[in-house]
This record gives sequence, C-alpha cells and structure tokens, in this order.
Amino acid sequence: MSDDLEPRVGVGEESNRVREPLIFTPTLVSKAAEAIQHEPYSGRLLHRLATRSSEQNGDLLRAQLERAAWLVPPNQRERVLGPFSSSCDDEQVRAAIGTLLIAKTLGDLGWEIDFEPEVDQSTPDLRIRKSNSEYLVEIKRVRETAIDHEQERMIARVRDALKDEQTLTPIFLRSISLSPQASLKRFVRSLRRLWDEEKAVGTSHLFQDDGVAIGFRVPTRFAEPMPAILSWSGGGHIVDPVPMIRRHLNDKLKKYKFPVAVALDFDETYLTDPFSAVEQALYGQEAFQVHVDLADDVESTPPSPVRVRLQNGLLQRRNGEAKRARERLRAVLPFVVRDTDVYQVQARVLANAALDTLESLAEFAPIPRLVVVEERQGQRRLEYLDRQNEVVRENVPSWFHTP
Repeated sequence: MSDDLEPRVGVGEESNRVREPLIFTPTLVSKAAEAIQHEPYSGRLLHRLATRSSEQNGDLLRAQLERAAWLVPPNQRERVLGPFSSSCDDEQVRAAIGTLLIAKTLGDLGWEIDFEPEVDQSTPDLRIRKSNSEYLVEIKRVRETAIDHEQERMIARVRDALKDEQTLTPIFLRSISLSPQASLKRFVRSLRRLWDEEKAVGTSHLFQDDGVAIGFRVPTRFAEPMPAILSWSGGGHIVDPVPMIRRHLNDKLKKYKFPVAVALDFDETYLTDPFSAVEQALYGQEAFQVHVDLADDVESTPPSPVRVRLQNGLLQRRNGEAKRARERLRAVLPFVVRDTDVYQVQARVLANAALDTLESLAEFAPIPRLVVVEERQGQRRLEYLDRQNEVVRENVPSWFHTP
C-alpha cells in the first residue's frame, strides 16, 4: 500500500473533499435506479455504480470518482467527464474511470495535472509537471477482449433472468451462447423442473433452444436456498498481450509527432501480470538459453539454463516503428484500477532505454521504476528502483495507491 506517500504538493485537502456531484448527479441516480430494477446484472456499468449499495462500498467508490472529477477545470468537464453518461457504453466508462484515477494518483504524488492541453494542434490526455520535469501523457485502455465482453454480457443476461430464483441446488455455468433477441423463459422453466428432481446433484446439462445454448452443472445441494447461479466455470479468451501492447504503443506514437509518455490502462480481469508483458513488449520476450552438448560427453556437467531476453522488443527492432519509439517514447506507465473495497491503482513506470539522454524518472517515486542504472561498452543495464532510488534486488514489490 502507499501509506508512505510524501505529503501532497499542489493538490491539498480541497481535492479530497466531496462536494456537489459532477458524475453521480440526482438525475443520473434516479434514472439508474429505475433502469437497474429490470437489469441488475446486465445493466449499464454506470447505472450499476450509481446504485451500488453502501454494503458493497458504493458510497466510497462514488466519492473517489467525484473527488477525482473535481480536479478537472470547469471549462473542460463537458469533454473529460462526457463518457460518464447513460448514452456511453461500459468500455467508455471504464476508460474514463482509468483516466480520472491515474490523474488523481499522480496528483496525490505531487504532480500538477493539466487535462487535454493543446500542444502543436494536438491534445494529449494529460500534461504533468513536478519540480523541473514535465511529461505529456497519452492514456490507452488495454483490453483486446471483445469476445470476453460479449461473454460477460451473456452471463449477465442469464443472471437477470434468474434474479428472483432461490434454490438448494444452484448451477455452475460452463458454456453459453445467446443471440441478442433470444428469450430465456424456457431455460428458466427447464431449470425449475430440474430443481424439483431429487437426482439433480452431480449432473451436467446442455440446454438448447432458439438462439440459446447454455451448458451447466449442478455441483451439490446446500442446506439453505441460494441464488440460482454459483459462478462461471467456463474458459476465457486469451490474447497474446505482447504484440498487442506493441501495437498500442505504436499507434500512440504515430498519432503524436512529439515525445510522449504512454499510460496503459489494463483491465484487472485481463492479465495476471501486465507489467511483465509491457517489459517484454519493450525490451524483448524472455527465454531460456540452454546448453546442448553434441559430443555426448557423459562426464561433463552442463551449465544451468540462463534466462535471457530475445532481441524482439519494440526498442530493439530495425524498422520504422522501432525508430519512432526510440525517438518519441519517453516512458511507459502501465497501471491497473482494482475494484476492491475501494478503487486502488497499481502501477509501475518503465524508461525508454534507447533515449540519447536517459531519464531517471525519480519524480515518479514511490512508484517502482525500471531505468538504466549502468552503461558499459555500449550495453545498458536496467533495474527496478525503489522510492529511495535503491536497486530492487529481489521481486519487485507491488505498489498500490488509493486515490
């Protein structure tokens, strides 16, 4: 946790005081309360946030977002806060949440924040200043999971259809396919008949109807009635993150003709370790170098495998994309917004090791920073540094901040 933060500079207590709502206005809350009655699970993310109960820490999450929203100057609120609208889809809302909370986190670390500054007829997402350092920051939401999103929506539709059902034998969903207009009434009736059977426990089923195919299992019988669905036990859709991260970085660097830092906003459900994926995208994928003795000398002891990086990182390639990255990329700031009891931001900062003039990124402390610590005979060695600018010798500690 980031309880050891330095005192806030240039932010003050004013940004942490909850004032008139800018996002969760009475109009939005009223509209959300009406809509969520019919779609408690598959309803819009913004509506679910607006009606999330205090028992689920909804009041704390909303207060965090409101404090972050008040950092946006009045003349920019319509544009920056625009995605917090019932007309915007869930992914637009998630991207807006990421932008606000990474801005609030950097503000809490003492950075002065400008939203969407005009620079050479362009408007990057942020300009941040601290001491003598200034960065233009472009934020990119990372989740190549259209299939996963569709899967989530289908599961939510099934939950909505079963929201009033209680049973001693709830189900594990294992597979699901729903057409947009498919009705789930027959599926619900089929489940009710199954729950009446004594031998339902331990059985697997595949329900098929017009536009509906749902695989599920009844794992056990409980002593007290429970909601109809225990959980989803099907597989997810995995995309190799390294090429995707390189593509996102390249897209941002093509868009802006001046040096920028790119903040990558990773969905918390997408990757278990997005930071290692960014390292591999920039500096090369990890591999093992293994000694093979073709002489078949049984007397010799082969050396242990050595972990190395392949020369396939964005900064190492010999093409136009790599040249652009070496010239324009100042740093990468991968972060994850985690919805726990409150919103927490987990982050690291990675330097561009190919810059002619290297940067220490010291102003980003206490966020762990991967920077060049030694240069010898044309080779540059990177290490993570802690808040005291000491090399992290063991595993890089997880750094979280509650904005």
